[in-house]
Amino acid sequence: MEDIDEFDDEFDELDDLDALPDPELLEESEVARDTLLELLDKIGLDIEVTARLSEVDDLDKQIVEVQVTGADAEELIGEDGEVMSALQYIGRLMVSHKLHRKVDFSLDVDGHRQRKEAGLNKLAERMAAKVIKRQKSVTLEPMNSYERRLVHMALRDHGDVYTKSVGEGRERRVRIHPKK
Repeated sequence: MEDIDEFDDEFDELDDLDALPDPELLEESEVARDTLLELLDKIGLDIEVTARLSEVDDLDKQIVEVQVTGADAEELIGEDGEVMSALQYIGRLMVSHKLHRKVDFSLDVDGHRQRKEAGLNKLAERMAAKVIKRQKSVTLEPMNSYERRLVHMALRDHGDVYTKSVGEGRERRVRIHPKK
């Protein structure tokens, strides 16, 4: 009987299969890294490409995060991250084509996206404090959909303000309102 208990103990670790990474995500991670490395190598840039799985978000979702670093990486950012966004778009198309399925990964070059996210979180908190103090809505500058989403996410659990997107096209922006 003791042998059976020892056998069961060995497999207790395998009881939580949800803790294992999604095999499709692991494949996407590897293919995204290799594809972007090959593409950027052809351009002749001195860069390194790494990929990892993100932390699980509040919706129990993970994505592949690709980081590009190196001496020439800054050239891939462009004005306000436009080149980086285009490279992410092209990379997603190439990887999706290789894997014959839709692939969604995020690309960060030299920490630009991470710095941008931190800055938008600070802006959201600062503007929320302003709205609370003045009890008047504040409208932020025009932002792309990703940036607007970050502001909405930063303030979604805030007890004293709520957010809405207003405007059309390139003029779409976030408005922060006081809760009454």
